[in-house]
Amino acid sequence: MQAPEVDINLIEKATRYSQKVQQEEDSAQVSLFGGGSGNMEIPLPTVPPMEPFSQLQQLNIEKEVVGLYISGHPLDQYKLEIESFTNCSLPALSDLESLKNKSEIKLAGSVSSFAHRTTKTGKPFGTLTMEDYHGAFTFFLFGEDYVKFKQYFMTGWYLFLTGVVSQKKWADNELEFKINSIMLLSEVRGKMIKGLRVSIDLDDLTYDMMEKLQAITEKYKGDAKLFFDVVDRKENIALELFSKKFSIDPRAEMIKELNEIPEVIYKVM
Repeated sequence: MQAPEVDINLIEKATRYSQKVQQEEDSAQVSLFGGGSGNMEIPLPTVPPMEPFSQLQQLNIEKEVVGLYISGHPLDQYKLEIESFTNCSLPALSDLESLKNKSEIKLAGSVSSFAHRTTKTGKPFGTLTMEDYHGAFTFFLFGEDYVKFKQYFMTGWYLFLTGVVSQKKWADNELEFKINSIMLLSEVRGKMIKGLRVSIDLDDLTYDMMEKLQAITEKYKGDAKLFFDVVDRKENIALELFSKKFSIDPRAEMIKELNEIPEVIYKVM
């Protein structure tokens, strides 16, 4: 719980209360009559209304106090984007040789630290350290790349990066990861998700199931296209359907409702 900002916070109130109680006890011990003043009742400190911590605040406190996240991970809110659009983890960049044949590397994570620096020759550059589910990696940005992307140097920001592994300009035998683009993870869903493909087994396609799906699609209307695949595993055939009536907004709440239907399998397009 988080206390509102007031003149005296809860810790100070509790400290003053304990001091008064101790003073009363000390006064009673030295009293000639066995501590008559110790009978005075000291009112308990009042606790003002408090707003609960947000999930992100709670996770940050867990990391600060314990050193790791306990009740979840800050990136959980972007799990759909990460599972659908990334193809590499941040720690994997430590082995560029294994990534050099990838045409494009897509990464996501949160900014844990950054620094704006200057080379010995007076040219500006920056370091950007990001974390994902698997670990962390620090990027070094120089020249035009630094000027272009330094606006994203903000601790706590969630970013989506694309880039390639290439030979260093001045070292033929060394590889480097060059960032091509950076986007806020919060913008990925709106800019990159073009549709949603829902797959259902024919044996699970009941009237009740159809009502549930229709209720969800009507609730979350948007611009993304909606496709259905009805699969008959006995005959090994699938019927692909495109919904002309419904277009959807695949926001986190909609994905959560789809996840609550175990018979449904979906894929972001």
